[in-house]
Formats: sequence, C-alpha cells, structure tokens
Amino acid sequence: MAYCIIDTHGLVWFLENSPKLGEKAREAFLNEDSKLIVPTIVLAEIKFLFEKKRFSTSLDKVFRIITNDPRCIVHPLDLDVICLIPITLEIHDAIIAATGLFYNKKLYSEDVVIITKDEEITNSELVRTIW
Repeated sequence: MAYCIIDTHGLVWFLENSPKLGEKAREAFLNEDSKLIVPTIVLAEIKFLFEKKRFSTSLDKVFRIITNDPRCIVHPLDLDVICLIPITLEIHDAIIAATGLFYNKKLYSEDVVIITKDEEITNSELVRTIW
C-alpha cells in the first residue's frame, strides 16, 4: 500500500480527467490500495483557484468526493507538519513536502510518495515523487 500525498494540480487534474495528469499519478489515484493524503493547503488552494476561475472544480465538489472515498485522509497543517517544513521551498510546496516528511517519519516501513509535477518539490528529493 502506498501513502500518496496529493499536490493541488494532481488532485484537480485527476478530478477533471485532464490529459495533463501523469500516468503514474493516474494509476496511484485509481489504485484501490492507495491511501490518498490531502494536505489542508491543497483544499485552500483549490478554493482560491476556483474563485479565480483557474480551475473548474469547486471546493464543494472536492469535499463531496473525498468524504465519500474511504482512501482519502485530510491532513491538517498541524505542529508536526510545521516542524518539518523545509525552508528551501516556497511555502505552499514546503507544506506539501512537510506532510510527506511527516508520513515518512510516522510510517517508516510504508511507501510514501508525493503526487506532483512540481519541479521544486521533485528536485528537492525530500520525498519520492511520482507523476
């Protein structure tokens, strides 16, 4: 079982069935054994970008989908994540990476990946990424 920390664009592109979504990312979303971890910053970004008309998927729709999928876990921006935030990344990316670092630390024997196309996160090599 893989724990997949989901970046904003990955979640929205999956829900919109976008061809921009990478094949490995799509496979992770469709895998019934995946645990899909949604950092709260992702939800905040979806709300903001939907209101700015950059995404067609509303926060309400995302809430309906993730609350009905038992594989989804919303992870808060808590003190554990804040303590792991890497200062080398832009704050949104750093929170997503820190969520991945938290799950790596908590579940050291499990496979933890971040579903992202973001080069900053990928190049940081803090947590394994897939796309």
